[in-house]
Amino acid sequence: MCSHTRRLFRPTKDLGSILTTFNYFLYLLAYFDGKAHRAKSQILAFIAWITRYGAVSTLAGTPHAEASPFAKLGAVVANARTTLRLFGLLPLYVRARKLMNDSEGMDKVLWVVAVVQCSLFATFQFLENLAFLTENGIVSKTGLGRVMGRTSGRVSTAYRIAHRAWFLGHMCDFVRLTREAQIFFRRNHIDKHDITEEEAHRAANWYYDWIRPLAWLPIGWQLSGWTDTSGSGNLGLQGIAGIMADIRKTVTLWHATKDAA
Repeated sequence: MCSHTRRLFRPTKDLGSILTTFNYFLYLLAYFDGKAHRAKSQILAFIAWITRYGAVSTLAGTPHAEASPFAKLGAVVANARTTLRLFGLLPLYVRARKLMNDSEGMDKVLWVVAVVQCSLFATFQFLENLAFLTENGIVSKTGLGRVMGRTSGRVSTAYRIAHRAWFLGHMCDFVRLTREAQIFFRRNHIDKHDITEEEAHRAANWYYDWIRPLAWLPIGWQLSGWTDTSGSGNLGLQGIAGIMADIRKTVTLWHATKDAA
């Protein structure tokens, strides 16, 4: 097998990022598919009212018998993403070890924010893994009950708490970006220190770094179930927000893969 073919079939460096963008793109298609079906039903109902044609009226009143194929495929991709995340605690452990080693060299506020964020993401990953494995019959509900307590709907409760930890973890990015701006302003305008090339690069990308946490905000709120209606979900909103959250990372990865080829 030639080297080009080996590169073609080699697992991508960040398959999860590509699947995330594809997943939310499918949600967006499912949203528009549902809108198109409702518009078709309204048109048929209007024609039936004009012509008094019973057969058209029957077609207009026929409910959407099955979910959009885009929504079904999106559910399959979401399940694949959850499966891939079963190993997500390993890089989080590496991240935690690195934070322990870098505690002296980092800004104290940024270090605390990073530790809290890492802890929240580890909580999310552990609970999601536990709920997913229980849902698929690998872990018994008795085992889940020892962690979640004797609560009805243990799997849904585990998912909800996991999503809340994930949501709060992304909220830490707002604190981190605010602190980074404060440090850069102090070094550049008050202390009058020369900034390094890495600091200049971070400053140039600072505004773009807000896109990801801002985009995850409505999705995290819906999944967390903070209010009675937040868990209902809106595929259109989730699709647009999810694509915005991960599209920049996916485009960067695509360019890197293209250059490597």
